[in-house]
Amino acid sequence: MSARAEGCYDYIQINEHRVEGWDIFSLNGFDATHPAGSRLTDYFELYSRDGVYKELTSQDALMQFALYAIPDQSEQQFVVDIYFNDNIVVRDTTEVVWLD
Repeated sequence: MSARAEGCYDYIQINEHRVEGWDIFSLNGFDATHPAGSRLTDYFELYSRDGVYKELTSQDALMQFALYAIPDQSEQQFVVDIYFNDNIVVRDTTEVVWLD
């Protein structure tokens, strides 16, 4: 299963800040144990061009996430929180994606 979600376009100067973590939440019910609003971070991995990584450097300006779970509903939308040093949090919402 693969899907691409465009639409998280909240930019900051990544060279001045370090990504320290992220959270991903569902806007739709995902499965029987994850209703709308649930934290789904553990179902995603962050990728770079060279494979999976857990930390970002100032050179990693593009964050791509891979979903490793199958939702009960194919129509999904997610809220992504990215935590930077200096207490900066960037929050954005993906476009609706169809996972089937």
